[in-house]
Amino acid sequence: MAAISDAEHTKKLVLELAKKIPVTIDLHTASGSYWSNGSEVEFAKSFQVEPVIATGAGDVWDAANIMGYLANLSTQERLIFANGASALYIKNTQGSPPTLRQVLSFVAKN
Repeated sequence: MAAISDAEHTKKLVLELAKKIPVTIDLHTASGSYWSNGSEVEFAKSFQVEPVIATGAGDVWDAANIMGYLANLSTQERLIFANGASALYIKNTQGSPPTLRQVLSFVAKN
């Protein structure tokens, strides 16, 4: 079995999973985020930051991902936005989620 960090293999796995169940799949890993509807698949690489905290990073990613859906971002924009929010969170020594403005600024610069 390939490691979850193997983006091409993971893209195939996400695509196959989405073919088997009637929902779209959003998957976030340390290496990046994946989306599939069973016929298409997209990947957005994670931002490389020095982690200070990991607990809660998935919750921050999920919240940003949902926000991206509600804002009608494209799939790629939504995955990048969620990755940016999570990256800012894990490098924050205070353990607090970033603001919308902080995420947008970080993504624009990186």
